[in-house]
Amino acid sequence: MAASAFETLLARVATVLLGAGTAAGSSVWRDIVDPLSLASAPALVISRGGTSPDDLAQISGPGLHRMEFELACIVATDAWSTAADSLHQQAHAALAGDAVLLAADIELGGTEPSARAGDTTIGAITATYVVTVQPDTDLT
Repeated sequence: MAASAFETLLARVATVLLGAGTAAGSSVWRDIVDPLSLASAPALVISRGGTSPDDLAQISGPGLHRMEFELACIVATDAWSTAADSLHQQAHAALAGDAVLLAADIELGGTEPSARAGDTTIGAITATYVVTVQPDTDLT
C-alpha cells in the first residue's frame, strides 16, 4: 500500500531538512521514542500531530485536511536558547523555501522552549507547523 498523503508530506519535510545544511547535519529524525544521546545534538526531530478536515467533506470525497507537525530543535549547550533559536531559524528557512511545502500552505503555528539542566544543559525550541493536505479517498 502506498504511503498516505500525510506521511508523504512528512517525508518531504525530513528530506528538505536533511539537505538544508543546518547545524543538525544528518541528525534529523522522525517520531523517535527513545531519548537522544548528547552526541546526537544538535538534532531536529519531526513528529506528526493531529489532522482535521478543512471542510466537512463526505468520507468518500477527497476534501482538504489541515495537519500539524512538530519540529523539535534540540541542542546541548549552556547557551541553549540562542543555539536552539539559531537551529530553528535555519530549519524554518529551509521549510519556507521549499516549493512543495509552500504549495501545501505551510504555516508556523507557534514555538515552545524547554530545557533540562545537568552536566550539560539540553534545550529545545519546539515549533508547531500546519500544512494543508488533499488526499485521495484512499488517503494517498
